[in-house]
Amino acid sequence: NMSGGRSGASTGGGITTTHTAGINYDDEWFDNFEVNGSYNFNQAENENSSRSRRINFLTDGNFITTSENRSNTLSRNHIFNTTFEYKIADKIKLYYSPTASISNRESDSFSNQSTMEEDETLQNENISNSFSNSKSKNFSNNFLVVKSFDKKGRRFSLDLDTNNNKSDQDTRLNSETYFYTTNTNDLRNQLEVNRSISDSYSFAATYAEPISDSLKIEVSMDFRNDKSVNDQNTFDFLNGSFTDRNDFLSNYVRSDSYEYTPTAGVILDKTKHNFKAIAGTRIFNYN
Repeated sequence: NMSGGRSGASTGGGITTTHTAGINYDDEWFDNFEVNGSYNFNQAENENSSRSRRINFLTDGNFITTSENRSNTLSRNHIFNTTFEYKIADKIKLYYSPTASISNRESDSFSNQSTMEEDETLQNENISNSFSNSKSKNFSNNFLVVKSFDKKGRRFSLDLDTNNNKSDQDTRLNSETYFYTTNTNDLRNQLEVNRSISDSYSFAATYAEPISDSLKIEVSMDFRNDKSVNDQNTFDFLNGSFTDRNDFLSNYVRSDSYEYTPTAGVILDKTKHNFKAIAGTRIFNYN
């Protein structure tokens, strides 16, 4: 089945127009093998503009602040979800769920702000324009195997999860600030290039053994690995191009962590009462 729509709304954050569309799929390809999936698309565009004039009353003299702001943001998102369910044997089931998403975002903004005395003598003024373009991709997997036994409540499962993200953003900034009382100014024509990557991997093995109809013991072992890289570079405009790296506004951060969590516990499940007690330890290594 398919669905779609278009809507518009005006809020305190401007006017937003959205478009959505989607499709769902559900079928049994062969005995004991089921597949379902979906694709969704959404687009949102926000336009916002504002203008203000504010008078600040002070004991040593009043001053006036005026501002004008305009912005436009367009975002598009594609999301894919799929689940495969396969009954391998009478008491063994396999689930595999991959998910992918792609996002694009463009935004531009303009602002003009000034401060003046009561006689409208300018003290300072700022005019800035910026344009940003970003892209991000995400891919995740969930792989689960569940084994049940003849004894009611006895259960063993293996669970594997992966999540991979990558995003890129370029921002062009042109800003002019003038301080008329000191005859100084701050002029910026810069390009910001941001790159980030994050990956996470986790694995869990769980075994449950019933003691009675309402009481069982559960033991598990979890492992998780997280990696990330954030690379931010700012370049000043020099000799006709953005080649002069601004070290003060640039940075590079990398992290890598490992986590092991063995646990054991008791679970009581009654009609009117539930109780769960889990104990374990957490071993963490960070680089």
